Order: sequence, then C-alpha cells, then structure tokens
Amino acid sequence: MEHEKIQQFIDWLQYADLLMVHTGAGMSKDSGVPTYREDGAGEWGKVSGEREGSIFEIMNPTYMDEHPVYMWKRFTRRSQQFKDLVPHQGYFILMDWIKRFNLDYFFITSNIDGQHLKAGATKDKVREVHGSIFHLQCSVPCHQEVWEGDTNEAIDVNNENLQPEDLPKCPKCGKMSRPNVYMFRDHTYVPARSKWQKSNLEKTLAAHTKVLVLEIGSGPHVQTIRAMTRKIVREKNAKLIRINPDYSDVRAPHMGIADGALATLGAVHNEVVKMF
Repeated sequence: MEHEKIQQFIDWLQYADLLMVHTGAGMSKDSGVPTYREDGAGEWGKVSGEREGSIFEIMNPTYMDEHPVYMWKRFTRRSQQFKDLVPHQGYFILMDWIKRFNLDYFFITSNIDGQHLKAGATKDKVREVHGSIFHLQCSVPCHQEVWEGDTNEAIDVNNENLQPEDLPKCPKCGKMSRPNVYMFRDHTYVPARSKWQKSNLEKTLAAHTKVLVLEIGSGPHVQTIRAMTRKIVREKNAKLIRINPDYSDVRAPHMGIADGALATLGAVHNEVVKMF
C-alpha cells in the first residue's frame, strides 16, 4: 500500500469526530467466511448447488414455508459457523482507532454474523441491515417481536428423520419460528430490531459534522451498503475510503484502496502505532 495513501488515511482519521464503518461480506472473508459470489466457495453457489433453482428462488420465506427442514438446517449450520468464528484482527484495529483518535463510531453491516459485536462494539452502535442469525421471529408473523435464540441448539442438523413439527416454534402462536434475517422477496421479516438500530444511527449522525466513512468489502451487486454510503457521504459531506480488492473505484476527492480488509487495516495500523 502506497505511503501517500496511508498518510492520507491517517490524516482523515485525525480530522474526523465520527467514524462510520460500512461492511459487506468482504469484511468477514479474512475470518474464513467466503463472500457470497466467490468462485467455488461462495454461499450463493453453494445454495444453488444444493437445491434446484437460483439463490433468489431458494433464500426466501416462501421457500422456507415449503421446505422448512432444509432451510432450518441451512440456517443452523451457518449459525454454528458464525458462533465459533473468531473475528480477524482488522475488527479489533477499528476498535483501537476509535480509542486512540477519540472518535464516536457506528457500524453498518450487511453481514448477519455478529462479528462487530464480538470485537467490542456496543449494541447501540451497530446496524445490521439484513438482520441477525442469532435472533428469531415468528414466521407468520403473528406479532412484531424479535427475541434472541440459539439456533445452534435448536435442531440436530444430522437428524435425517427431522420433521417440520420438530422445528422451533413461536412462543405465542405455536407456528414455526425463523431467524430474523432479511431474505430475498421477504414479506414476513419483522423490522422491530432494525428500526431500533436505525434510530440509534440517526441520533449518532445528528451529533456530528466531521464524518469519515470506511466502506469495507461491499461490492456493487447488492447495493444495500453502497446506497447507505452514498446517502451519508452526500448528507454529511463525509470523506469516504472504499476498501475492496475488486471494486474500489470511487470519485475524487474520496479514496479507493484495491486490497482486502485485513491487509489494508493492518498496513495503516502499523503506521498509527508509530505515532503513539
């Protein structure tokens, strides 16, 4: 990474009073989680390989109603993977910068793996725009509540005789529950937790004028994170650093870095440490 970019990165950290970190699947890659579209290992390809149909036809609530055992096993395997996952050092570098540079902060992520919280972010400083695999809701839904649920212990993924009646149920109506994860064509997602997180985000943004956005590992194929980046950059006149090995292009005066999350954050952190 060029010294000039590292210095500009640090200068912008020193300028800011609010650090906004917008992360996509590329942020979790260095922790061992393949990105959704990665060749041979991407989650979208795995799903399409397991079942007949595209990712859009499978990862939606209608398909879950029709194939509940398959979908609950898939979500449980992902939950087990994420529960055991150790955040890579880049997550902790971000938390270190927040302390060193005396920054307020907020994380916006499309990931459902809870890694920012594991690394030390507080619950009121994270917005998980696609929900969390560690929270459940009614699949109907019969009410608008979301509750913490350990899908790791909910079912035995190796049980070939698992039946729909064996799956976790809503405590109020007795119908099947589901992870509070926003799927494709999702008409039953309960947004209560997401709305609370959005309110926290708006309060944080309103309190600051010198904003730096780090967008890490978010590509152009699903625009959720990038749309939020554009909105905040426009409304807060924020500076933007886009970190992505394949899609780092950004217009001046913003900065693009064509490398992975851990490599970039580690290179900058080596110079930050020298300053303190």
